[in-house]
Amino acid sequence: MNRFPTIFLSIWLIALFIGGTSGSALADIHSAILDHPHPHKKVILLLVNRLGFHDLVSEDMPHVQEWAKRSALGLMNSNTGGAKNDVNTYLTLALGVPTTTKKPPQIYNPEERTGEGLTAHLLYEERTGQTAAGPILVNTPDFRHALEKLPYASSLGLTGNEWERRGIRTVVIGGMDEGQTVKRYGAMFAIDGKGRIPLGSMISKDVLIADPARPFGLRMDVTKVSDILGKTLESHDVTIIDAGDLSRLDAYRKQLTRNQFEQLRRKVLRETDQLIDLCLREANAETLVMMVTPRVSEESVSRAEWLAPLIMRGGAVKQASLLTSPTTRREGIVSNLDVAPTVLWHLGIPSPPQMLGHPMQGIQTEYPLDKTNVLALQTARTFSLRPKVMVGFGIFSLCVLLFFVFRAWIGMQVVSLILAECLGFSLLAGPLIWLLLPLFPATSWQGAFVAGGLMLAAVLAGISLFRSCYLRLAALSLLTAAVVVADVGTGGHLAAQSILSYDPIVGARYYGIGNEYMGYTLGTVLLSFGCLLEAFPQRRKAITVTFAGFFLFLLYFFASPRLGTNAGGALTAAAAFSVTLFLLKKKRWTLAGWGVLSLSMLAALVILLVFNHPDLALPTHISQAARTVWQQGSGEMERTILRKLLTSWRVINWTFLGPVFIVLLSLFLIFLSLRNSVKERVRREFPFLYISVTGITSGACVGLCVNDSGIVVAVMMMMLVIFPACMILSRRSLERLE
Repeated sequence: MNRFPTIFLSIWLIALFIGGTSGSALADIHSAILDHPHPHKKVILLLVNRLGFHDLVSEDMPHVQEWAKRSALGLMNSNTGGAKNDVNTYLTLALGVPTTTKKPPQIYNPEERTGEGLTAHLLYEERTGQTAAGPILVNTPDFRHALEKLPYASSLGLTGNEWERRGIRTVVIGGMDEGQTVKRYGAMFAIDGKGRIPLGSMISKDVLIADPARPFGLRMDVTKVSDILGKTLESHDVTIIDAGDLSRLDAYRKQLTRNQFEQLRRKVLRETDQLIDLCLREANAETLVMMVTPRVSEESVSRAEWLAPLIMRGGAVKQASLLTSPTTRREGIVSNLDVAPTVLWHLGIPSPPQMLGHPMQGIQTEYPLDKTNVLALQTARTFSLRPKVMVGFGIFSLCVLLFFVFRAWIGMQVVSLILAECLGFSLLAGPLIWLLLPLFPATSWQGAFVAGGLMLAAVLAGISLFRSCYLRLAALSLLTAAVVVADVGTGGHLAAQSILSYDPIVGARYYGIGNEYMGYTLGTVLLSFGCLLEAFPQRRKAITVTFAGFFLFLLYFFASPRLGTNAGGALTAAAAFSVTLFLLKKKRWTLAGWGVLSLSMLAALVILLVFNHPDLALPTHISQAARTVWQQGSGEMERTILRKLLTSWRVINWTFLGPVFIVLLSLFLIFLSLRNSVKERVRREFPFLYISVTGITSGACVGLCVNDSGIVVAVMMMMLVIFPACMILSRRSLERLE
């Protein structure tokens, strides 16, 4: 026991050295991204709502296709703090923070008359007690109240305040107005903390002309926009153009026949093509032009193409490139949280600490349009297959569990044991098969099923070469862990397309190792440790030393910002490994075990802080969260805890993991309720497996508490407790009968 402080001190010193050196290299990369010596630039932000990527490659947008080949191109998610509607997507873009509100922003010029019958400046002054200056948000108090409720450190005017402090003049052109209903959400970029745009103006009615042939009798006049744009570029630093024709058409869709809608949409797309072409022509070294789609069309949603197109040209952006950012670290994929930081970056303004996104950059490549189109199709296909496969896996898991229970009642026949083990190994091989599935891309779930079945047959044939059930479990477990670590260590190309891994459409994680494979990798390593000790007890020392090295490597792997980037994984690993090694040495859990557990998690926390220090490493969600907590204090800590609880609750309600978790938890509680004599007999018969299973269970409990979607970690780890236990106990029961 007295060796533990020395061991953990050594771990801490090694991690300090590795974290500092690797972080310094990443810091150079990040400084290059953020280096911007020219503070006075111009920005044209063109917001084209309800545009899909399939529209960009259609024959109705030839100009955009030509520009896309010579510009920076990417796909952007449209996640918000709540529902994916127009209000939330625009607010999330403008603030750089996931946002949700029940009331839409009501933005007017001061002399315009509102729906309440008062002029905008009178209504604003009545509600806020502030003097109107420039365009105003008349329901400012509602928005302040809504933002205060968010589980993020957000506030009104995150972008607008920075522009106002530095004298950035802004003009907002257009809007998504529907008849008399005002929808000028694009102006939220320029709104300051008081609900005003004091250094800006808003031009809406001059470019929205009456046209009875169009939805709500309005359309944007591209010619008028061109005339105004030529004048405003000289007098304003930021020009926001909110093109609302596609949005109005989607909102009016139910009033049109299918043929009318398609014909009108093609016409609007051709006009939008002209507008995008008009804006991109203004791009140069001083002027950054961004075409952003806040939310894709309903047709794109029906295709599962949730990622929106984004085009950038001008400024320091490389031509013919794929967009990426430190937020995603994925070529061709960015977050909607990156838009506001990118605009600020071009203007030479640092992002407020509350913003969660980072400036985008382009990585030059050949054929960016073709590559982005392939990426869009792959992402949509994976997103469509995921719910079908995951629900099927959940049902299969429960059926296998019921089969084991049924066998316990009817007896332990050899045939049923072979079938049970085949089903059990098939289930445990599922995550490995899903990770390897992108190597054999399929265009339908039937094709994916065939490819997965062939790989599963190969895996089962391989592990069947081992006669012992322990060795089969160890082989499968080590193979799974090795493939996961190798893939993430080489860039995560398989994980990026895996059904079980992170999803850019959901946007919970873009890089590193997700909670699904983090939990499963931890569980497989611990399971293989116990199985090898059961198979070769005479080689206990060699196996323990070898796996201790694996444990240290995995701790580094999860904590490193270049590899796993999973803070919860590092803490979970520290807990699981320390419990396992302590029980292996002391046999029984004692008060000293709690000290070892606490010390190991403290060491993991220190390693995380060193690895993810903002001055040393490339920005990660971990370093950003730590910095925000440090700056915001206990309030941000409470919001972080709330986010984790909400995420876990959504996972329980919306996925198959909820019922699976309940079943696995019930079985574990049943085992705990057994007589001590029964548990003691199990411990004596399987001493090493009992220790590794205890370590896995301890890790599952810690993972449940410290991860955003902790239930995912708990389920993936508990699978490696319940099903191997069923297989081993079934075989031992049959051996006794024989």
